[in-house]
Amino acid sequence: MKASLKLLPLLLLTHFALARAEDRKPAVKALYSPDFQVRAKAVKDLSAARPGAEAGEVASLLKKELECAGAPAKPAGCHAHRFVYNALMAAGNLAEKDSGEPWALLVWLSRGETVNEGSFFQDPAKPEDDGHRGAHYFSPANPDPKLTRKALQKILDRAVAKAGVVPSCSWSREKIAALARPAKAPPGYEAYSYFRDYSPAGVQGQFRVTDAQDWVFKDGRQVSCGRNRKVVQLGAAGFFAAAFTDYSDETTRLLIELYALESGKLACAYEIEGLPEGKPDPVAGVQADPAGFLPALFEIGKDGCKPRKVPGYTFTPAGGAD
Repeated sequence: MKASLKLLPLLLLTHFALARAEDRKPAVKALYSPDFQVRAKAVKDLSAARPGAEAGEVASLLKKELECAGAPAKPAGCHAHRFVYNALMAAGNLAEKDSGEPWALLVWLSRGETVNEGSFFQDPAKPEDDGHRGAHYFSPANPDPKLTRKALQKILDRAVAKAGVVPSCSWSREKIAALARPAKAPPGYEAYSYFRDYSPAGVQGQFRVTDAQDWVFKDGRQVSCGRNRKVVQLGAAGFFAAAFTDYSDETTRLLIELYALESGKLACAYEIEGLPEGKPDPVAGVQADPAGFLPALFEIGKDGCKPRKVPGYTFTPAGGAD
């Protein structure tokens, strides 16, 4: 009997959670209503979902409706303008308080599941868009002079920006601490690294939709921010944030940027082209051990750096990263 009583609260919570999920389905369907007040109430009800499972359930239901064009028998109301507009409103509201599935939904709409897909609101009839999303792009039965692809794209862009979905240098310390992981940093510095992969299983690495950002702080002040950065001490020259972008294919191609942490300024940036694949590589592993390999590539001082003569390699000056 005691065991049964202990299970009762869990069973009740499960029951209510399932009930709430079922209650949300009519609210999602109400987004199709011709009545403005019905749609507005539905957006309000869906936006009130609590972070976590509830918000995830709403995001999942909205995405399922938006995927209607891929159904064997496309529903008559698929991608009705009023539904899409209000779905964006609800998704944007949820994304402001939940970085889980609501963010994934906004990314799916804005970028798709691979780097080649692009926006849900692209026009597949235009050659520059290519229609990489297959059936998963906006395809209403009837046009609307106000809710055009361009207008809906602006609403989507605003939702992404307002929720701060894409990691940036303007993220607050609180947001960084909540969503990023602490990274290795020398005494006196704090570093954080963020990485998120939105693509489903089966998408090859170079085609996956990902976000990444690194931040470095000293005495509570941001001294470096960007993608693929590691904090390194380079002898008497001091501490630097080393940023690496790898464009290698059959030949080694790297963009390496060094930011002096004391000044926060770019010390130097070079595009490096090296040896073909399979040849002994003097800079192999530079990203894995920048403190060891960077001095082999550059003469580094407090005021900047210049490339050394590395057999088989060319160094071309480059501009700074974002």
